[in-house]
Formats: sequence, C-alpha cells, structure tokens
Amino acid sequence: MAVQANSRRAKTTEMPARLTQRMWPRVLTSGAPRLFFNRVWSSVPEVREDLLRCAGFKHVVIAEEEALDMGDLKTRVSTPIHVLTLSTAQSVPEGILVNCRRVQRAKRPGN
Repeated sequence: MAVQANSRRAKTTEMPARLTQRMWPRVLTSGAPRLFFNRVWSSVPEVREDLLRCAGFKHVVIAEEEALDMGDLKTRVSTPIHVLTLSTAQSVPEGILVNCRRVQRAKRPGN
C-alpha cells in the first residue's frame, strides 16, 4: 500500500513539471505582460533563472505554499524585485496579512 501511495505522489509531482518544461519555450516568448504560476518555483527548479529574468520586464506572480529562501533569492536576482508574502493575520479574525519586501542582489564582500 505504501509503495502504491508513493508512486501516485511521484506521478502527481512529475506530471506538472513535465508539462511546464514542454510548454516553457512558449511561455518565454509570450507577449503577455503578466505571468501567473502556481508552485513552479518549488516543483520545476530548472526554470527559476528564466522566471527571474522575465521579472525584469513582465509582472511575474508565483504562488508557493512554503516561504522562499530569501538569502538564495538575493544571490539570484539581477534587478530588484518585490516579494509578497500572504499569511493569516493573528490579530484580525479571518484577516490576511500581506508583507511586501523589495529584494535586490546581495552585495558581495569587497564591493
């Protein structure tokens, strides 16, 4: 039973990654001014550099369940970007807390 469940889980995560990779050239050449993605950052890491490059001239929205590693992100960005984090507001019942951070390339030691 556990092997079957693991097999199903692997297929569930592999299929979106394969579909994303197959359609990725069309996404990159799209004239759309805004791009929206759900869990692409975590499930298809090989497109991360392309996503950041696109963010330099388009609005790119990436929805993720887990928080992004901001330290890693700072080493990857070439132009400043904004990261919005949404979470449940503790002080307001049924409220949403929105945190907006400007991220720019981390300065290298000696520069």
